[in-house]
Amino acid sequence: MSSSALKVDLHIHTKEDPHDYINYDAYGLVDMMAARGYDAVAITNHNRFTYTERLKDYAKERGVVLIRGVERTIRNRHVLLINFKGELSDYRSLADVARAKRPDNLVIAAHPYFPMPTASWKLLDAHPELFDALEYCHYYVKNINFNNWAVVRSQDLGKPLIGSSDSHTVRQIGRTYSLVESEKDPLAIIEAIKNGNVVVVSKPFKARTLIHISSLISLRNFRGRMKCLIKNGKYGDRGTEADVV
Repeated sequence: MSSSALKVDLHIHTKEDPHDYINYDAYGLVDMMAARGYDAVAITNHNRFTYTERLKDYAKERGVVLIRGVERTIRNRHVLLINFKGELSDYRSLADVARAKRPDNLVIAAHPYFPMPTASWKLLDAHPELFDALEYCHYYVKNINFNNWAVVRSQDLGKPLIGSSDSHTVRQIGRTYSLVESEKDPLAIIEAIKNGNVVVVSKPFKARTLIHISSLISLRNFRGRMKCLIKNGKYGDRGTEADVV
């Protein structure tokens, strides 16, 4: 991988996420990614496309390629849909995703073998042909790394690994990302990833740091949902509109 390879993260959440409560919004994220030397990013909020032409232009002015993305819940499992067109309602099932697959989009198995109910391994194992890549998630420590199963599975399937931060806090950004040998263009980046011209760069957390981050995320979500309950009389997420920025 050459020194000119692009620094890319295709799994990040922002304040616009309808499920989790995050301090920075999409524009703040773009500023942070530009400051950290990222070349391309996809904002992948849960069940919400957080992408507009205005935000794309804002990112371009700062040297960052913004690619449309979403972390879609299908059969209670998370799937990263990168550069898919249309509305969220167009992707309710795997069959919907299969119909919409094109050379210019990506389907990524999100944190596939982590011990969590939303891990995508069941979808991946049942329909490996649907997925273009497997995520290598930042969330691990030196001696406990559930990404190891994804590494083995990616080799078995002959599909690339994508390093990503799945960030919900600033401290998570930059621990894991991808280097992609590509021109600085969304379609070129996607093609390069499909061709395997991607390398994962990753550094484990110390256990106490990861515990602190997990506690912080849980506390923010609890406080946010309690505020939602008090304000609206409903404990839950904040909707699933499409483009909201």
